[in-house]
Amino acid sequence: MKTSVLSPRLIAATLFLATGLTAVAQDKSPRPDEARRESILKRFDRDGDGKLSPAERATAREAMQKMRQGPRPDGPGFGAKPPGGPANPAFRHGYLLGKFDADGDGKLSETERAAAKAHVEQRMRTRMEKQLARLKSVDADGDGKISDAEWAAAREKMEAWRKEHGPKAGKKQD
Repeated sequence: MKTSVLSPRLIAATLFLATGLTAVAQDKSPRPDEARRESILKRFDRDGDGKLSPAERATAREAMQKMRQGPRPDGPGFGAKPPGGPANPAFRHGYLLGKFDADGDGKLSETERAAAKAHVEQRMRTRMEKQLARLKSVDADGDGKISDAEWAAAREKMEAWRKEHGPKAGKKQD
């Protein structure tokens, strides 16, 4: 009797698809957009009817706009800081505006912009001076280059400092 190769393959494909569809049908976890919607409803649905009225929607929209604006001059912005921290241009803009907008008009005038630029340059200069001092402390022979021996000594010094001051300071090391 001749058996067909097609039958076992057809049975295997049917079983594979059936188990896959069953798994998809059983997955009831909320999608990210549903979780966000539930969070917004929980926060702004004041009458508890499960949907946002026009007034509740307007309140939610205002809150989201405030959150997108970032830090305010009188303190941190609504909610968390924008993602990315200082690397994010919106964060930097809000930080500089909050720190240097002396007249509170929401814009930096030429004098305010000059003060902000001077502040940023001073911070960069201070940071560079600290980095140069660290490099000079590693360059033991003062030749302007870090040799392998100087690098190894610096690594040992750093490891010792980490053991003494790091997050696991005082704990037994393996």
